[in-house]
Amino acid sequence: MLQLRLGTNWRQNRDEMLRLLSRDVADCAGNRILLVPEQTSHDYERRLCSRAGDTASRYAEVLSFTRLAGRVFARMGGGAEPVLDGGGRILAMAAAAEELRAGLKAYAAVGARPEFLSELVAAVDEFKSCRVTPESLRAAAERTEGVLPEKLRELSLLLEAYDGICAGFGRDPRDRMTKLLEQMEAGEFAREHVFYIDGFSDFTGQELAILGHLIACSPQVTVSLVCDGPGSQTAGMELAGETAGALLQLAARAGIPAEKICLPDAEESSPLGRMRRGLLAGPPAQVPGLELCARTVRLESVRQECVFAAAEIRRWTQAGGRYRDVALVCADLPRYEPVLRQVLDRYGIPAYFAGREDILCKPVPDAILTALEAVCDGLDRGPVLRYLKSVLSPLAPAACDRLENYAVAWGLRGRSWGEDFTRHPRGLGLSWEPEDEAELAELNRSRIAGVMPLVRLQKALGAAGTVLEQLQAVYAFLEEVQAARRLEELAAAFEAAGDRRSAQEQEQLWEILIGAMEQMAALLGSRVRDLDGFVRLFRLLLSQYQVGTIPQTLDSVTVGGVAAMRRQEARRVYLLGAQEGFLPQAGAGGIVLTEPERRRLMDLGLPLTADLYRQLEQETAGIYAVAAGAGGFFCMTCGDGQPAAAFRRLARMLGRQAEPEALPPEDRVADVWDAGAGLARQDQAPPQAEEAWRQVRAGARYALGRLSPETIRGLYGDRLQLSASQVDRAASCRFAYFMQYGLRARERKEITVDPAEFGTFVHDVLEHTARDVCRAGGFSRVSLERTQAMAEEHARRYCRERFSGLARTSRQDYLLERNMRELQAVVRELWEELAQSQFQPAGFEVRFGPGGAMPAVEIPGGAMPAQLRGFVDRLDLYRRDGETYVRVVDYKTGRKDFDYCDVLHGLGLQMLLYLFALEDSGRAYLGVSPEAAGVLYFPARAPVLPADGPVEAEQARLLRQKEARRKGLVLADEAVLQAMDAGEESRFLPVKRSKTGALTGDLATEGQLRQLKDYVFRLLARLVDGIAGGQVEPNPYVRGNRDACRFCAYASACHLDLWGEPRVYRAVSAAEFWEQVEKEGKDHG
Repeated sequence: MLQLRLGTNWRQNRDEMLRLLSRDVADCAGNRILLVPEQTSHDYERRLCSRAGDTASRYAEVLSFTRLAGRVFARMGGGAEPVLDGGGRILAMAAAAEELRAGLKAYAAVGARPEFLSELVAAVDEFKSCRVTPESLRAAAERTEGVLPEKLRELSLLLEAYDGICAGFGRDPRDRMTKLLEQMEAGEFAREHVFYIDGFSDFTGQELAILGHLIACSPQVTVSLVCDGPGSQTAGMELAGETAGALLQLAARAGIPAEKICLPDAEESSPLGRMRRGLLAGPPAQVPGLELCARTVRLESVRQECVFAAAEIRRWTQAGGRYRDVALVCADLPRYEPVLRQVLDRYGIPAYFAGREDILCKPVPDAILTALEAVCDGLDRGPVLRYLKSVLSPLAPAACDRLENYAVAWGLRGRSWGEDFTRHPRGLGLSWEPEDEAELAELNRSRIAGVMPLVRLQKALGAAGTVLEQLQAVYAFLEEVQAARRLEELAAAFEAAGDRRSAQEQEQLWEILIGAMEQMAALLGSRVRDLDGFVRLFRLLLSQYQVGTIPQTLDSVTVGGVAAMRRQEARRVYLLGAQEGFLPQAGAGGIVLTEPERRRLMDLGLPLTADLYRQLEQETAGIYAVAAGAGGFFCMTCGDGQPAAAFRRLARMLGRQAEPEALPPEDRVADVWDAGAGLARQDQAPPQAEEAWRQVRAGARYALGRLSPETIRGLYGDRLQLSASQVDRAASCRFAYFMQYGLRARERKEITVDPAEFGTFVHDVLEHTARDVCRAGGFSRVSLERTQAMAEEHARRYCRERFSGLARTSRQDYLLERNMRELQAVVRELWEELAQSQFQPAGFEVRFGPGGAMPAVEIPGGAMPAQLRGFVDRLDLYRRDGETYVRVVDYKTGRKDFDYCDVLHGLGLQMLLYLFALEDSGRAYLGVSPEAAGVLYFPARAPVLPADGPVEAEQARLLRQKEARRKGLVLADEAVLQAMDAGEESRFLPVKRSKTGALTGDLATEGQLRQLKDYVFRLLARLVDGIAGGQVEPNPYVRGNRDACRFCAYASACHLDLWGEPRVYRAVSAAEFWEQVEKEGKDHG
């Protein structure tokens, strides 16, 4: 007899089935089988024992279809036959595809794309579950047209070849269901047992055939389904309604009486019951009292949803609730899981993720695949460094960091990993000290220990001719890096830290890895695959394996996707990711067969099941089941994207609009505090991680604010030693100054002839060339040709000394040659100016500070003693009537203007500071006390000419002169200006003469220079006060498209949105600048 028990609340349906089964146990009625989905069998066993008592197992057992097959095979034989796992199925399909490779056209891509094998295996799985045979595929091919017949014929061939390979190595899991039916039909198992079936919304073709046999032969079959009747059209119940109709037809064909019992929903009139019925269909009218047990929350991102859920759980447990009473359901688990794991860990919330986990996300398999990726990429730096940071690397973090610094600096890749390191650890052109030799030796030891296994793996894989030899190379690598021992160590460490779940995962991995490789050797060992194809197939193979664990504590939050959580009962259920396209999941078009092709085959009578409409019905049934699992509170959240229809309907039932809302401030701040602690915890292996986590969390309670006086002294000493670049950095952003000069965090940069290196090159050559010219009588007496010859000689000398450590490449040769040509243009510009100027060089690379020609510049008035140290590229002198004038010249290979706004706010002060220092203290160096004549930026680069097309030679010359005009600030004195640049119109200076003869441009009177001097030193004193006061909050300088954050190396550590505010400025004219300087001077007396 068939009995259908239909109800709209799956929890009550389940309890009804358990009640019936418990009654049988109480009556000592044996041979009862409760058939349920695999993932729910443990829960049903626990509940049955709780209801029926300790004797339940004598009369009843809980089985899935897979375990039912085991029971039947144990009785009738066949249970020992090997069965392919997920990886074996992929390999069997790969072998089948290679056998048929020459004859495949529609599916020829499988040879070039191993990932396509997964789609073919999924198609075979569906064919077998729907009882579609190669013969039925060929028959369908005769009744169709277009490309579909060819596809069907090739699929029939693939299915036959796949079955042939399985016959020799192991049965496909779906074939076990076919064999189960055959053995049940040949025996008395069904007649001897009474069956209760619960937890399903639909069945595959194979499962329906088995149920047909049970209905025909068993004394009693009772099936519980969540629907309001056979053929139900209620949203979320369509599949179950269709299944009820199919079961009734099976009973009718077998001549078996059938009874239909509708179970009333005791919760139907409750707010949650009314919500459940209106969540997917019907008019979503407002439900009184629903606001007490349901909620919708629309936030800005996935992360905010996870933080909100974690904060809600924390509040729930602080109020006396238990973690085990909470379920988190993710509409798109792959997108939410990594964020949710991190957030729950930071909040200290124990969580069990339902289902099994892909092993590719585990450290050891990931490290193996990273090693193979490194070999495939020719030992490129990125994957090699990722491998060195993996759990298989023998290097300590500090040694790995040093090796990474060296690799980045010298651009290591490819063959260079297998060769001894010989270049200087600190960079180009530096002298070797004993500590440098020791550092290089340590780097080579790290290279041998960490990278040479990869080099040997690369060599072995390169020499391998077959898949078997490739696998042997991989196994030799695993033995060399002691992967099995490393897994044991990880398991022991997790066990010692109390993380039994992670320990269980590590314990399973080695057997999975070896089993997968053995299957690959057995099925494909004699085949030939190129390295890339082998690695891609190996990755695909490992992706088929998962590790399963049990919860490490009974009191933990359960987390999973909609499918895994459709029968999860909890007092509080949070459904995250309720947005369009994900709830329900948007069905993807078929790859093996398109959606129109599938519909055509179904019209021809092939019982395929997974069309888009059926997928949608399965998704809506899952959503309904998740909502029905909430026993006291149900919440939907939506992050980025448009809210799903179910979210909007629930919002209307709550009398709300589905509008975005802000994450509560206390939740946002709590997450920020826990962020660094959580990351620190993940960066170390337990048990050290626990202590590190506690320390960081304790430290995280301090806001980013002021440094203590003790810390300031520890970082900077008792006297602040500043350079011009430090002043610029502090003025542009105090946090960047703290990172660079306080913590001394250095940016990793590859050593190459980049713009910065070119600038150093030009500075050196110009300095030595100008010195030689001055010794030879000066620019007015030395010809341009001789000057350029001197420059070329110094350039060649610099390249020999500085660039000898660089690897010779065509790009490096091109850059050096281009730099030489550009240098000659710069030297010409220098010579043309100084050959006619009365200002002549009197000092090069003049040093201010200890050991220098000039004393350090004292900065008065600050909160702590401070000095300015540094170099002047060049200073020029001019004597007139007993007076000596000095100008400071700075070589700039980049574009540089004298910017009034910058100076007003403390940037670009270098030359002004040195000019004023020379004016005050220059006698010791120059023999006289000079007058300030100005500062100039010399463009030490070949100008880029602004032109829309070809230009004439004369026009190009004029454009070059315009681009080469110096920037700066000069004394408004006619005689001084003539001495700098003789002639009616200045070619070199930042000044012009108007039609009336008046001079305009970047000019300053003696009085203005004195005011500017006072202003600049007041700025410096305030800057010193900020550093001495421990101010480190970011305050970047922003003006127009100039932003101190744009290329800042410390932006990732800054969190400007949390701790600081940018200073936004506008351009300032010369008149505004002098007005502000004068005003401040008056304000300060």
